[in-house]
Amino acid sequence: MSVRFGGYRVLAVILLVAMPVACCAGPRGAFKASRGPAVGTAVPALPAVAGPVPVTPGSFPFLASDHDAEPINLGRYGYTEQEYFVSGQANVYSWPDLKTLTIDTSGPYTTRILIRRPSDPARFSGNVRIEPLNPTAGHDLDAEWEIAHDGFMRTGDAYVGITAKPVSITALKKFDPARYGRLSMANPRPSEQRCTPSSSSSGQDTEDGLAWDIISQVGRLVKSDVPENPLRGLHIRNSDLTGWSQSGSYDLTYLNAISRHATMPDGKPIFDGYLPGAGSYAGTPINQCAPTIPVGDPRVQYNPPGGQPVVIVTTPTDFYTAASRNRRTDRPADSDTPNRRIRLYEVGGGCHLPMDHARNFPSTAELAQAGFPPFTNFVYPLSSFPLHAVLDAAFANLDDWVTKGIAPPHASRLTVADSHVWPVRATRDEYGNPTGGVRTPNVDVPIATYVERGPTVHNTTEGYYAGYDIAFAPGYLKILYPTHQDYVDKVTADVQKLVNQHWLTHYDGTQLVRQAEAANVPGN
Repeated sequence: MSVRFGGYRVLAVILLVAMPVACCAGPRGAFKASRGPAVGTAVPALPAVAGPVPVTPGSFPFLASDHDAEPINLGRYGYTEQEYFVSGQANVYSWPDLKTLTIDTSGPYTTRILIRRPSDPARFSGNVRIEPLNPTAGHDLDAEWEIAHDGFMRTGDAYVGITAKPVSITALKKFDPARYGRLSMANPRPSEQRCTPSSSSSGQDTEDGLAWDIISQVGRLVKSDVPENPLRGLHIRNSDLTGWSQSGSYDLTYLNAISRHATMPDGKPIFDGYLPGAGSYAGTPINQCAPTIPVGDPRVQYNPPGGQPVVIVTTPTDFYTAASRNRRTDRPADSDTPNRRIRLYEVGGGCHLPMDHARNFPSTAELAQAGFPPFTNFVYPLSSFPLHAVLDAAFANLDDWVTKGIAPPHASRLTVADSHVWPVRATRDEYGNPTGGVRTPNVDVPIATYVERGPTVHNTTEGYYAGYDIAFAPGYLKILYPTHQDYVDKVTADVQKLVNQHWLTHYDGTQLVRQAEAANVPGN
């Protein structure tokens, strides 16, 4: 016998007897809610789907690829982009310990998903990348797509971006009230039980905690054979949850709190693998009034259930949080046991927000229409470090782990230069680049120092995430590489090694060699 609780049809329910009243506080005020039943194994309900939403010259999706700062012509890649609205009932949860998830309340939602897929189903790779869109800027950013879209489209992957936070819905409604007016993540709690959430949320009238069932329901939808499924007809081998920065933090909370309780109807996991990126260590609160989980708590460490593979990719910018003596967030050990398959890839160079990321931000016109300033307040040009190449290989390794059982290589870790200095920095080589970590020719055969953190400007913090390059002087390059061919030969040898070790794909390795051949090194 099954019982429906909000967005789930619960197959096994653990009843809580004499459960004390839970109290969670936001920045000011508090609410009290009686915990409902604990969730056992559950099958998410399928959401209702509307779309694709029509596109006209005056009405198009926020984050539409052809409106990026550097527009992407998806048709040239044989890709199509469509937006859909999804609606359903979602629970708001409490999460008192790693294995206990309880239902506080539930309510309706309507949000949007952005689909990019090969126009020809025969080109589909079998891989679906699902990303809760990053809301840190107050609006959606498809951060993982921004960095890795060339690789996704080259291999034929499908992409699903989910608007998963009310603050992003507020921005969408300002961007196009007619198109997005029906979207809602309304707070289902009675007004007397609401708290005042953090400034990153939309306010008391909405609820961030609806996101988890939204992610589960969309994850089930794209694997289903219902006519409403935007990916129906594609043979999906692997569906993974990914994200960069705050959206990577969503991955961690979903992995720990939700994935052990949510399954497909056949009992298999909704997501076959996970690739969280760039400082996803702290997780995201289970609801917008939940207290911060303390460092060291199992809920903010990587505890994947059921052996679903997890590949974590992070940058030197994020290392200051992961490795600092007073914050000490989780840097999980690699594991290959059947019930715990994890890799941590700390990149030996680059930064949280390189040019790879920023060139496909929303355009200035899009941002202005949504009520935001342009991304132009950086002191230096953003870093040219090829973060996309690292991610391409990480996704390929994850795919092989999921579909073929081939375990990815193990990376060395970055090490702390001085644990008493804030912010913590990784140990540097003679060229100013990190030692250890996932390697690339950019740091093995360097022509620049890749600074992971820039200065702030105009009282903003964006510089903390935006790195830059310090190019070596021509005279120094001639000492390192007496001839151009010497430089090309060293890059080629390093690329061959990294491709053989699965740190670079063959395609990206070839591109890096071509870049070396075209580079003016050592100069005239």
